[in-house]
Amino acid sequence: MYTLVNTSPFIEHPIVDVANYDAHKFDIVVFEDNQPSNFLNGGKFNKEVYCKCLLHKLFSLSKSDINPFIQYQCDKMNEPIVWLNKIEKLIDLNQDLFITKQQAKSFEKALIAIDIIRHDYEHKEHLPDNKFDIKKVKAKLKEYPIFEDKLSFLCEVETEYKQLRPVIHNAGLVPFDEQISLEIDKLNKQEALKEKSKLKAVNASTAKTNSIPQIQITCNLNYFVDIFYQLSQEKHAISASLKEIAEYISHGLIDKEGNPVSPDSVYSMLKPSNFEKRPKGPSKFKLE
Repeated sequence: MYTLVNTSPFIEHPIVDVANYDAHKFDIVVFEDNQPSNFLNGGKFNKEVYCKCLLHKLFSLSKSDINPFIQYQCDKMNEPIVWLNKIEKLIDLNQDLFITKQQAKSFEKALIAIDIIRHDYEHKEHLPDNKFDIKKVKAKLKEYPIFEDKLSFLCEVETEYKQLRPVIHNAGLVPFDEQISLEIDKLNKQEALKEKSKLKAVNASTAKTNSIPQIQITCNLNYFVDIFYQLSQEKHAISASLKEIAEYISHGLIDKEGNPVSPDSVYSMLKPSNFEKRPKGPSKFKLE
C-alpha cells in the first residue's frame, strides 16, 4: 500500500526518533525496518518517509482516535492550519491507495476531523485579541513581572471567558476555563514556595545571629560604645553605618549588670551630636 506515495509539501513535520526516545501513541514514527528512525536521508529530512509514516499512522488508528491524533499533531505546530491543509492534500493525492471499506471510512473520518479542527483554529484567529488561547495567555503572562499582576491578569481573562462563553472546540483538550484555573493554582503554589524559601532564609539568618555568644562588659556601656565611635568616626577604621554598628554591639554584648543592650540606646550614644553621652577627659579610652 505504501510502496509509492505522492508527497505533500509539509513545512512542519514533528516526529519522534524511536532509536532515542519513547513515542506517544499519536507520535509519527517509522514503521518499517528499512526506514531511518530519524527521518533523515543524506542529512536532509525525508518528506517521502514522513508522508508514508503519517498515512500509516492515520489509517492504523481506530476511528475514535483519528480526531485526537490530528489535534495532537496540531498542538505541536506553529502554524496548525498550514499543516492541516498539507495533510488534506496528502490524502487527496493518495485516494487510490485506500481501497478497502475500513480505509475508506478512515479516509472520510480524517477529512471531517481536518475540516472541524481547521474551522476551530480559524474561529480562534478571529476572536478579539485571541484572548481565549492558553498559549497566547501564557505568552502574555510572561510580560508581568509581579505575582499580583500575573494573578490579576489570569482572573480577568477567566472572568471575561465565563461571561462571554464563546464556543471553542478543544477536540478533547481541557476546557479553557479549567486551563486558566490550573494556571492560577500553579501561580499560587509557586508564590507559596517562594515565600516559604524567603522565610527559611530569614530563619536561617536569625538562627545564625542568635547563635553568636554574647560577651559581658564590666565597664559602663558608653565607655565601650565610645571605642567604636572613635574607630568609626575619628579613625575611619570601620566601614559601616552607625545603625549597623549599634545592631552589632547590641547583639554581641550584655551590660555589666547582665542586662540586654538596647540598639536604640547604643545608636543614641554613637550619634556625633550626642557627645555628652560619651565619656570625656581622662576617663575616656583614647585610641592613639
